[in-house]
Amino acid sequence: MVRADLQIDETLAKSEPWTIGYNSSLKGCVASATSDDGTKVWIGFDGSVSDSEIPPYLAFTNPNWRSIEPRKFYKLQIQAFGSHRWRGYGSGVDRPNEKGIFVFGVKRSFLQEFAQTSQLVLSLNKEVLTRTNISGSSDALEKLTACQQHQIIASKNQRIETTKLVEEAQPALAEQPVADPELKGDALVRAIKQELKRVGCYDGRIDEDWQTAPARASIQKFARLAHLTISPAEPTSALLDAIRAKSERICPLECGRRQIEKDGRCIAKNCPGGFELDDHGDCALRRRTATRHETNEDEDRPRVRSYEPKWRARADAESGQSDRKKDVIPGRRITCGLNGCKKVPMGCHAVRQPDGGTGNGGKILCL
Repeated sequence: MVRADLQIDETLAKSEPWTIGYNSSLKGCVASATSDDGTKVWIGFDGSVSDSEIPPYLAFTNPNWRSIEPRKFYKLQIQAFGSHRWRGYGSGVDRPNEKGIFVFGVKRSFLQEFAQTSQLVLSLNKEVLTRTNISGSSDALEKLTACQQHQIIASKNQRIETTKLVEEAQPALAEQPVADPELKGDALVRAIKQELKRVGCYDGRIDEDWQTAPARASIQKFARLAHLTISPAEPTSALLDAIRAKSERICPLECGRRQIEKDGRCIAKNCPGGFELDDHGDCALRRRTATRHETNEDEDRPRVRSYEPKWRARADAESGQSDRKKDVIPGRRITCGLNGCKKVPMGCHAVRQPDGGTGNGGKILCL
């Protein structure tokens, strides 16, 4: 569950330094405060689930956390001062001028420990990211819980009242269905962007700017994949209705060449043993690097013959003026004597007297 729209749309209470209010996008109550190091702590509820036992969410944002990537999952650890550690996973979020970590499903007992100490330590990938110390946490959490309980009761009463009205006006509704109020202006632009994100065609900010390049590109992509006759140049209710009519993802997830899609996310490709990723992102046979012995052997082969005259000249010089009649056989050739024949090793030479005399006859000399 990834939430990037951390905000307070309507302030309902104050408990310095905490602000308690209502988040219209999440349809739940939320409390927020800023610690001394500039880290903003968010505690809230997802009001789309009308359950009093729904676990709250916890988020941390800071303008200096530039390395955090939105929608990426991080292994984290949270500890209230003097209490047990809570381990889990958080998702990167992006807010105007700051980034942070969003954690859903925090136990209420952990928040009670935080309310008693007012201190939290957040560790990301086993490294401490921030230490927060915010006073007034106990009073703020009481007001936050009361706000959410009030919202749940109000939501239930509203559903009951709506059911009664529908039942009483059933004949009229059958003739003329009640339509949603038509959105206009900035509200219409935000609604279109929200729906485009839902169907996978937009991953930018949910704001009122219609002319941004990501927004225009996402509209053109949706129009092409949804087979619209034209790509709307201006926000219209017809475009919003066309997007809302799609119940599933329309735009496919686009991953890089060296990535694959898994569970709705792009992850790095893995190749089997003996293969590696090439520049096109395909698994290719790993290029084998020649050993030093093989390289030296290949380099020496064409030069062996060029050294043979030098070995012959050196052998002649060593044999002296009195041994001019001796036969010198270079390496890689066969020499025969009284004890049979053998191959002269590379880099050596055999010295043999034609008459089979003594001295150096039949000896193999290596340089």
